[in-house]
Amino acid sequence: MAHTDSYKTQFHNGQYYHVFNRAISNELLFRNPDNYEFFLRQYRKYMSDSVDTVAYCLLPNHFHFCIKVLNQELVSRRFRCLFQSYALAYNKVFRRRGTLMERPFKRILVTDNHLTRLIRYIHQNPEKHGYSDDFRCWEWSSYSELLNEVPRVVTSDFAVEWFQNKEEFIDFHRTIETESRLE
Repeated sequence: MAHTDSYKTQFHNGQYYHVFNRAISNELLFRNPDNYEFFLRQYRKYMSDSVDTVAYCLLPNHFHFCIKVLNQELVSRRFRCLFQSYALAYNKVFRRRGTLMERPFKRILVTDNHLTRLIRYIHQNPEKHGYSDDFRCWEWSSYSELLNEVPRVVTSDFAVEWFQNKEEFIDFHRTIETESRLE
């Protein structure tokens, strides 16, 4: 299977996926804090009954989610609704027209072997792309949400439990993720 074909893998209940996408051309997906907040509210609205969210990170021009599928019949449709509702609101606010995100959105089935590294990769993304000097301080990521137990989007303690405890979770994140095949 070609790498681009793997971006369109089918969703199956109980499986973990890396879902990601970016803005078209050189557009920004998020121009201000209100955009990030609105996207996360819409994410909860559309996705809460079809996925468990393990980790996420929103960046100015792209985003990453690590999810566990709960309802394979709904998940693709719900993502489309999320993206459409966000694009419509964004276009209205910024007086623009047309597509905001690349299509189709990308998703990759994640094996247990890669799940740990994917969580770290997602959390380290703001630093990797130069949006933050310290990924732990990036507001639009599940890293601090998981450590501070202040639920915003993440639906369980799975990520921390996967690492045995918070100390292991923190320690594992100290190593820089270099695996480019996670996208």
